[in-house]
Amino acid sequence: MSVIDDFFAGCCEWFYANWQRLAFSIIGVLVVYAVYRILSKEITKLKERQKLEENVAVNLTRVFKWLFGLIAIGLVVAQFGFDVGLVAGFMALAGGTILGFASMNTIGNAIAGIIVMVSKPFKIGDRILFNKQFADVVAIDLIYTRMKTLDNVMISVPNQ
Repeated sequence: MSVIDDFFAGCCEWFYANWQRLAFSIIGVLVVYAVYRILSKEITKLKERQKLEENVAVNLTRVFKWLFGLIAIGLVVAQFGFDVGLVAGFMALAGGTILGFASMNTIGNAIAGIIVMVSKPFKIGDRILFNKQFADVVAIDLIYTRMKTLDNVMISVPNQ
């Protein structure tokens, strides 16, 4: 029984030594959660009033969830003496890698759009054959080239 007694004695000593840090961490997490809930409700109200599109509201809610989650983790980690800069550096590295891979196609389309704009293989108003049907070039943007078929159907084609 002395192992169990030693374990509980060690836990009690740790608790008494760190009760202020624990209390601040709990209060901080509760405040962060309350702010997140308030912002989520406001986003929902804006969506219901049709001030925000549904996909924008969902994405904003997700971004706020991750942001406030990271803030809460940072508060707790900082209270117990860990180097927040090191943790933030790893998170930035992971986030940058994820964003880099996620935006690869968009960046490729933008570079291809610049090449199309500079080399000018076709221009606005040209009629071209695309997917076995003729279409008139309406706009050449950075990411997409927009065309209108002879049936008046708009087609947006990625420049890449």
